[in-house]
Amino acid sequence: MKFEVLKSILLTTLVLISIILTWNIWTFQNKYKTLENPDINQFVLVNNETRDVEELIKPSQMFIHYNYDDYGTNEYYKIDKMVSEIQKWIITNVTNISNTIPQKDFLSFIHGDNKIEIVYQDQVPAEFTKKMFQFQNPDILVGLYDRIVVDVDKGELYFVLYDKQRVYKASLDNVYLENIRKNFQEKKSYTHYIPYDINEVKRIYVPSGEQAVYQLEYTYETLAPEVFKDALFSDPKSVQKESLSSHVVVYTDGSRFMEVNSLTNRLKFENPVSEDSDILSTANTVLKSIDFVNSHGGWTDKYRYWSWDENREKYTQTTEFQLFLRNLPVFNESNLTKIEQYWRNGKLYRYERPMIELKISEHREVTIPTGEEIINHLEQMEQFNKNSLEDLILGYRLRRDERDVLIFDPVWFYRYNNIWRHINVEEVGGEYIGLE
Repeated sequence: MKFEVLKSILLTTLVLISIILTWNIWTFQNKYKTLENPDINQFVLVNNETRDVEELIKPSQMFIHYNYDDYGTNEYYKIDKMVSEIQKWIITNVTNISNTIPQKDFLSFIHGDNKIEIVYQDQVPAEFTKKMFQFQNPDILVGLYDRIVVDVDKGELYFVLYDKQRVYKASLDNVYLENIRKNFQEKKSYTHYIPYDINEVKRIYVPSGEQAVYQLEYTYETLAPEVFKDALFSDPKSVQKESLSSHVVVYTDGSRFMEVNSLTNRLKFENPVSEDSDILSTANTVLKSIDFVNSHGGWTDKYRYWSWDENREKYTQTTEFQLFLRNLPVFNESNLTKIEQYWRNGKLYRYERPMIELKISEHREVTIPTGEEIINHLEQMEQFNKNSLEDLILGYRLRRDERDVLIFDPVWFYRYNNIWRHINVEEVGGEYIGLE
């Protein structure tokens, strides 16, 4: 009798456990965010590495204006240290004060003494800002900006869209400036910069004196096209492969299309999307672009957010992520250092990227022309119009040598009429050889 009762109790317990487990399965909600893109195979990854927004949208430079002199850096850890201090502050309100700053005072307002500038390569989405900084009210609106200015004397913070002369003043609580002021005392650890005025509302800064930088060499590994086929097509088994030449292979499922060029080591993926009048905000496009590459583990090297652009006539938007090495951007005529995405109607319709991953590296220190020499060289160029000069920076130019090793030459780059161009050292009278 007792045995029968025990059996009944055990059976009832097992039934209850089964009901609870079934209920948990039915009601389970995944706490991890996934990219809602039915055209991408969510279960295939190029590698297992994903990147947070904060890792990809990073400042490219920081300038310190102190005692009527200018210092700067592009070193991540110094810039991150400054940003970490600002993240402790609480933003209570944001006001557009653009109309209160006379045009003739704009440069002194932004670059004045006892101010610190944190500069991004392109405009930053508002949604990213709310993830990075503390806002008392989540409904506070911040417009697009490409630099943050800290007025250390007044304890004030400004979000600035520089080329539009748009300035947003942030009201602050919990401001502690002592650690910020330490940067002024540590100026010797920064590079001395000189200003170059383009016009009354635009100034660029270049490092002064000789710059000792590294020429880099990397071996590389070619990424397997089949892995991208499996990741980018929702049904890889239906994909047909065709060789168009000895170095071009095409994959298609009848609508989507992927081309891999083994000569240029580039991949192009196209997903037809109809044109209509829908266009995403800057923030949505940039964040969706990051989600898309994360969805298939496509961050194969040290890429960072570089630019965003839109064509309202064609309802398209473009995002670019640039390869960075030793805190400098890398350029290449064949776009071997750039991940590009084209969006229409909120959907990705073209994706282009390199098909290599950097491996073993070597380096040697070299000296390149000074910022003063480069400015003088630009001004002597035939038909040079200073007002068309948008930026002037140090970067790497990627080339291959006869061993099929990748060489990264440190070079001056300037953006002129929205096009990045490089300056050969030989043109400036330098002795550093190895540039083409």
